[in-house]
Amino acid sequence: MPSEDKTFTLITAHFGNLFWIRNLAERIVALSPAGAIHEFRIVDQDRSAETARILAALPGRPRVISFPKDEEEIARVGHDHATTLNRCMKLEYATSHVILLDSDCFPIEPDWIDRIRSRLKAGYDAIVASEFSSDGLSHPCFMVLPTAVLRRLDFAEGFIEEGIDTGRLVGSQLQRLGYRVHWEGTTKAFSRRRGFFYLDRSLYHHSNASFVSSPQQILQSQVNLRVEEFFRRKVARGEFSLSALEQVRLAILKRWAKMSSHG
Repeated sequence: MPSEDKTFTLITAHFGNLFWIRNLAERIVALSPAGAIHEFRIVDQDRSAETARILAALPGRPRVISFPKDEEEIARVGHDHATTLNRCMKLEYATSHVILLDSDCFPIEPDWIDRIRSRLKAGYDAIVASEFSSDGLSHPCFMVLPTAVLRRLDFAEGFIEEGIDTGRLVGSQLQRLGYRVHWEGTTKAFSRRRGFFYLDRSLYHHSNASFVSSPQQILQSQVNLRVEEFFRRKVARGEFSLSALEQVRLAILKRWAKMSSHG
């Protein structure tokens, strides 16, 4: 199938933080060519009627879906993202591919879809983000997957048994199934202080952004509210680097956060 014939359904999951999901929806609409995204689906892991109403009203006219909780996964790590993605992959799709994005992973340049198409045109069947800290592992913050293989993928492989995080083995699964995989490399953003760029700096992933609003203490403890507010203001302004003064300010915020956690 020629690259121009590829069609895309966009899938993301909402964990409770409305800033990031709204930011994603707005940027998808603003920075995607008309008709490039055939359907926009949000998997609501907040699972409340009020949240579902808010999500359905976001730009892009998303279809909001949800699944029952997996209590075992939630007890283990504070969320059931892996099982939720597996259930999502078993739905019906009318497009050749799905684009999977974390709610805090979003386009920042208008050519992001063109860059996806160029990689598929080069002969690849799928695109997976590389895990920054580990060779050979994929990251579910950004994946482009052929719909024909979705039901054969397991985002929970190794999760309970070996403690391997969500979707880290999906890239390897695709290769074992005979698909040609482009492993999308990363570069650090915000002067190498926070987040990652993909697709030649046209896509940004903040990482763990929704943990601040999680009801699970195991997740809240991994981030600091003041530090995250600092970055949210930068993202809202479309800024992804730090001045020398901002780097000093960030260092002070992080030191203050560390002292407060030990106080």
